[in-house]
Amino acid sequence: MADRNIPTRRGEKSYLSRTKHQKNGSGNYAKWVSQNIEIETFDNADTLPIWECDSHLWGFIKRDNDIITVGTKKEQFGFFPATRNITDDWHGYPVFPFKEKNNKYDICKELLILWEENEDLTADEIATLIKGKLL
Repeated sequence: MADRNIPTRRGEKSYLSRTKHQKNGSGNYAKWVSQNIEIETFDNADTLPIWECDSHLWGFIKRDNDIITVGTKKEQFGFFPATRNITDDWHGYPVFPFKEKNNKYDICKELLILWEENEDLTADEIATLIKGKLL
């Protein structure tokens, strides 16, 4: 499957689904369980209020009060790096937040507070997440 642009729910951002991040993509890259999950994760990140930290977007999918697996290695969150230019396509990949020694995938406190205030995640879920554990 070639890289392809995907329409997004709000339609304000353009999204590029990268072949290397697909389940059957080559290389040692983080991979989504499906393209539909990839797009739903991005759409959730881009829904108002936007789930943003330092211009990067974060997404997850919650169904029946459970955070579902979005990546082939059991990742539950999608990370969508900030674009360089406003006209650039967004893209992203599944990650484990709070697991990198360089803090690359630590979610900012402001977003964690927003998720709790909006009841997207509970205080217990956030505490678990900050410990680098699966929800």
